[in-house]
Amino acid sequence: MAVARRTRPANRALRAVLITVLALLVLAMGGAVTLIATNPAPEDGSSWQLGADLPQQRGEVASAVTGGELFVLGGLTGPGRTSTAVQAYDPAEDGWRSAPDLPEPRHHAAAAELDGTIYVTGGSASATDWSPRTDVWSLDSGAQRWRSEAPMPEGRMGHALAALDGRLYAIGGDGPATEILVFEPGDGWSRGAPLGDNREHVRAVTLDGEVWAMGGRTDGLLDWVDVYDPATDTWRAGPTLPEPISAMAVGVVDGTVHVVDGEDPSLLTGGVFQRHFLLPSGADTWDEGPGSMLAVHGAGYGVVRDELVIAGGASRQGLLSALSWSETTQRYVPD
Repeated sequence: MAVARRTRPANRALRAVLITVLALLVLAMGGAVTLIATNPAPEDGSSWQLGADLPQQRGEVASAVTGGELFVLGGLTGPGRTSTAVQAYDPAEDGWRSAPDLPEPRHHAAAAELDGTIYVTGGSASATDWSPRTDVWSLDSGAQRWRSEAPMPEGRMGHALAALDGRLYAIGGDGPATEILVFEPGDGWSRGAPLGDNREHVRAVTLDGEVWAMGGRTDGLLDWVDVYDPATDTWRAGPTLPEPISAMAVGVVDGTVHVVDGEDPSLLTGGVFQRHFLLPSGADTWDEGPGSMLAVHGAGYGVVRDELVIAGGASRQGLLSALSWSETTQRYVPD
C-alpha cells in the first residue's frame, strides 16, 4: 500500500539549461569572487569537532560506510566539473586515503554497504547532463577496481539507497516511476510498493527492521517521513519532520535517528539550513540537537563507530553551490 500524494514531475532538461545559464550570468556579473570570499566558515559547536579535510572540495556526492571508514564517492567539484574520485576517512586515525576511482564521473548518485561490499547506483554524468543513469557498480573490500552489476530497471538520480537484511532498497529520486527498487545480489532487481508521490534529494535510514524515507522535494521542500516494511511490502506515514528539508545528512546512532542541515535550492529565497533533529527509536516527536559547525547540503555522511561524520557538501544553495563546495569534515559524538 502506497502513501498517496500528488506531485508534478520536474523537467530535467529545462533545469539543466537554467542552471547552466544562471551560472554563466553570475560569473559574468563578477559576483563569484565576492561569494567565494564570503563563504561561511566552520564555527565552534557543542558535541561537534573538525576532522581532517576531505582532499577534494566537492558535493552532491554518494557515500557509504564499511570497514570502519566513510567512503565519499564522485560528486560535483568546481563550476561544471564532475568527479570520479573516491576517498575514505578513518576517524580513528583522523585521516583520508584514496580508493579506486569510479568507472565514470557521477553526481547525485547513491551508495550503501551490503555484506562488506559498497554499491553505487544511478546518478548523472555531468553538470550539463542530468539524465538519470541505470548503472550499478560494486567494490569489494581490498578490490582494485569497480565491478559492473545488473543495472536498475530505470534511471534514478537524487535518490536514496539503504541496505537491510541482505538487500538494497533504492528510494525516490528523479526518474520515471515511484516504486521502490529492490536489489538482491545474484538475483538482480525487482520492484516494491510505490512511495506515493516521488521526490528527489530524499534521504533514508534503516531502523528496527524498516526503511525510513525522509524529506526531499518535488516542486517544494517536504517534511514527509514514510516508513517501508519489507516483510509486507507496504508504506506507512512516520513522524513528520519539524521542518521541510532536503539534501541533508542522516544517520542512526545508538538507536536514534539524526537529520542534520539541508537545503532550499531557490536562488533568491532559499538557503542552507543549520538544523539538527533527533528521533529516538519508538518516539513520535522529534527533538532538537546541537547545530553543526558548518551548515552544508549534498555532503557525504555516515555513522562510523558511533560517530556521525559529515564530509564536503556546499554551504550555499542551488546554482550557488558551485561557488561553495567544501572540504570540511565534521564529527558528531552524542553526549
